[in-house]
Amino acid sequence: MARPSSTPRLRDIDPRAFGEEVARLVTDHAVSLLMQLDPGARWSFEREPPGALLAFEAACLATYAQRGLPVADWQHHGNASDALVSVCAALYSQAGRPGHVGGPDDVDVDPTNEIGVVILAAQARIRIDQRQAVPVRELAALAGVDKRHVDHLGRQGEIAIEDGAVKAREARRFLRARGVEGI
Repeated sequence: MARPSSTPRLRDIDPRAFGEEVARLVTDHAVSLLMQLDPGARWSFEREPPGALLAFEAACLATYAQRGLPVADWQHHGNASDALVSVCAALYSQAGRPGHVGGPDDVDVDPTNEIGVVILAAQARIRIDQRQAVPVRELAALAGVDKRHVDHLGRQGEIAIEDGAVKAREARRFLRARGVEGI
């Protein structure tokens, strides 16, 4: 029997709640930065709630990670790629290093929380669409399993892993066999 995983399952993530959590995290961080600039100042947002557009984009990204296309008005995987960069930039950008965040390859995404799972799974779908090899941790997030399980399957010869990644065709086969939606 397999060990229970501490990794959230992609299919169990509520996209709307995920989007709201991303917006809350970014908004709270932005407010704390503004307070450091001038603790006595009064700051206001023109839109209520602040971060509504980011929340929508993050919710769409979570839906894409779970089901693939179509999502909202997205016509192709490039829309998902743009949203992935936008969400990662909002979550992981640093004032001292402006513009350096471009996606999950540029940051240390935690695969044991919902944000990490969505980011990794969305990146896996984009890579598969672009016929690129998919790193094991991304494939695991999209499949809804722990990375150790995919590594184990590789050692058993059930999936071909080369240099820590699985070729797009093999990843697609693996995901279809697991019943992953939108593959």
